Order: sequence, then structure tokens, then C-alpha cells
Amino acid sequence: MRKTYLIFFIVICSVIFGKNSFAQNKQLYFCEKYENSEEIGISDKFTTGWLTVMVDLRESGETMNTSEVELVIVKIKDSDGNPVNDTIDVIPFDVEPDWDYIYFADNDRVGFSEKGTFKVICRKKDGTTIASGEVEIVDDAEE
Repeated sequence: MRKTYLIFFIVICSVIFGKNSFAQNKQLYFCEKYENSEEIGISDKFTTGWLTVMVDLRESGETMNTSEVELVIVKIKDSDGNPVNDTIDVIPFDVEPDWDYIYFADNDRVGFSEKGTFKVICRKKDGTTIASGEVEIVDDAEE
């Protein structure tokens, strides 16, 4: 009987906290916006438009260790799920070397105008990857 309650409790916690716990396992993830020191709408699936890219290195004990980074957006699957490898954009940002938690929210530069699956890489100017993550862009009806 206790085992049944434990399993039920785990399932309920997974449903309630599932969206936010996904971000805790990744160093680069996505949300609708970062406002008042809060990540709003964390997910790995969005509709077309602007997103906020989060990089959280705190758990690893690492920092950006550079003052200039680039977000590289690569389309890795088309809207039908077929593999592609198409660099969509490379977006430069200035950061502080000692930062271990940062959000990239630029409605003029960080957006997705087509459906598919994308890999976003935060890297140093020399090409060294700091963190990366994937996001799926879908139609409103698929969300």
C-alpha cells in the first residue's frame, strides 16, 4: 500500500513540477520572458516569435569566463522532423566574465520565424561551447 502511495506521489510531483525541473537539468534552456528576477513560461516547445534564452552555470561552478559570447542558432530538423543542419543566425552579446547566470532577451535578434527543431549554442568568440540546448517551434494548434 505504501508503495502505491509513493508512486502516486512521484507521478503527481512530476506533473506539477515537470516543466520547471526540466530547466534544472540543463545549462541552456528557454522561457517566454525573464521579468522581476523570474523565469516565466519555461519550456522546450514554443510557437514562432521571440524567446528568452537562459544560461545557468551555477550548479557546475563555472562562469562565462569571457566578455564576448555568441548565440548560434542552428536548425536541426524541419517542420516534418527531417534532419537538416542549417545555421540560421549568429548573434553576438557582451557579458561579464564572472557571470554564471544570464538571460538573453532581445526581441530584435533572438527569434524564431519558422517551425522546426533548433539547437542554440552559447559559445565564446573562439568557438568554445559554453552551453547548448534544443527548442522545438510549432504551430499554435500543436502547442
